[in-house]
Amino acid sequence: HDNVSPTHWSTDPTAKTAYFQDTLTACDTRQNPYWEFCNEWNMSSLHTGTNADVYVNDWLVPLTAQRSGHNVQIMSMGIAGADTAFLNGIASNGGWSLLDAIAMHPGRGNFTPDYAGSGWTYLGAIHSFQTAIASHGYKPLWLTEVYAGTKPNSGWKDSYRRAAENIILTYAYGVSENIAGVEFYQMHDAVWHDREGIDPNDSEYHYGIVFRDGTLKPSLLAFCAIAEALDGATFSKYMTFSNANIKGIQFNTSYGNMAILWNRAEGYTYDDSIELDPWIDHWTTQTNVTVNSSQSQLTMIDAIGRTFSVPVSGGQATLSLTGAPVIVYGMNAQ
Repeated sequence: HDNVSPTHWSTDPTAKTAYFQDTLTACDTRQNPYWEFCNEWNMSSLHTGTNADVYVNDWLVPLTAQRSGHNVQIMSMGIAGADTAFLNGIASNGGWSLLDAIAMHPGRGNFTPDYAGSGWTYLGAIHSFQTAIASHGYKPLWLTEVYAGTKPNSGWKDSYRRAAENIILTYAYGVSENIAGVEFYQMHDAVWHDREGIDPNDSEYHYGIVFRDGTLKPSLLAFCAIAEALDGATFSKYMTFSNANIKGIQFNTSYGNMAILWNRAEGYTYDDSIELDPWIDHWTTQTNVTVNSSQSQLTMIDAIGRTFSVPVSGGQATLSLTGAPVIVYGMNAQ
């Protein structure tokens, strides 16, 4: 991935051609499968399609002319949010055939990832882009920046505990929605141009899965837990229950049926501007659900990877669910 401005090298086509050739060659040398070309131009004028024509005519067209003999595929710039106007602008200006994949940055705010509404949401942005992509012809959708930002005292960001829970759902939906790749932004707090730096007023310094010095956030434990659970897993179905607040996603794994379950009795949005300590549950409503199992016990894993056993009696087990997702093995497939 790299970025240029819309007007870069506007009077120097030789330099632009050299840039294309140098980058294409470097990508092939590294065996990069994709080059994600440019970053979030649409943020300057959201939902207007501004500069989509420039992206196609001044950049994708000459880049395509230089691709012969190179293996790397071209992914669209990372489009910020559910900005289908910019995506449609690429297509209407003839750029659809010049791209091999689409990149999007959902940019989730203080909504759980399973909220499918409009705005800076995760599942809502996925659905918007899937609909737009289908209208132009299928291309794989990559989420090249997904987030669980933990800027303290911010109602728009996650607490440390909530970030861990949301990472579980972020990746669960990445698989269930057939996303080609879900890339977390980012490994460490701070920013690339100020590594190990501090800025308490800039939320960009708080997107890491670990702190700037490498010490752990709950986010890293959640990342490990869901990576292990989804390794080799395939999506089976979205589960339904008599209580509509109980949500679930069912997967097939080499260990048998696996489900991720949670309870939305308290809704999809929250305000962590005065956040609780990470060891205090943010959710206050617990709802019991009875599930069927042919095993003697269920294995339940919480958002930071801790494992618990739940007894099965008479082919049934009772789980107490909150807004925090849990990973469950041993249930009968629904």
